[in-house]
Amino acid sequence: MSSAEPSGANAQGDKPATFWQRFKSTVARTESELSFIKGLSIISIVGTLIAAYFQNLSAYQDKVTTQAKDDLTAATQAFTEASTVLSTAALRLRPCPQVRCLDRRQVAHQQDRGRALQTL
Repeated sequence: MSSAEPSGANAQGDKPATFWQRFKSTVARTESELSFIKGLSIISIVGTLIAAYFQNLSAYQDKVTTQAKDDLTAATQAFTEASTVLSTAALRLRPCPQVRCLDRRQVAHQQDRGRALQTL
C-alpha cells in the first residue's frame, strides 16, 4: 500500500481490503502501540535473576551459620574433655617435696662448682 491509497482499498483500486489485510494492519498497529511490553519482559527476567541470586545467597549464609554453630559446639566439647583429662593428670603428677629438695640441692651444688671454677 502506498501513502496515497486509502486504508480500506487494496492495490487493485476500489476493492475493499480483505480480512487478512485488515488483521495484519491491526496486529502491526497493536504491536507498535504495545512495544514497551517487550522491554518489560526483559526487565522482569533480570529482576527474577537478581531475586534468585539473593535467595541463593541467603540460603548459603544460613547453611554456613548452622555449620559454624555445629563446629563451635564440637570444639567446645573437645576442649572441655581435653582440659578435664589434662587437669586430672596434672593433679596426679605433682612432684613430691623430696624431689624438690633434691633439685634445690643439685642447683646449689652446680652453683658452688661454677664459683669454684671461676676462682681458678
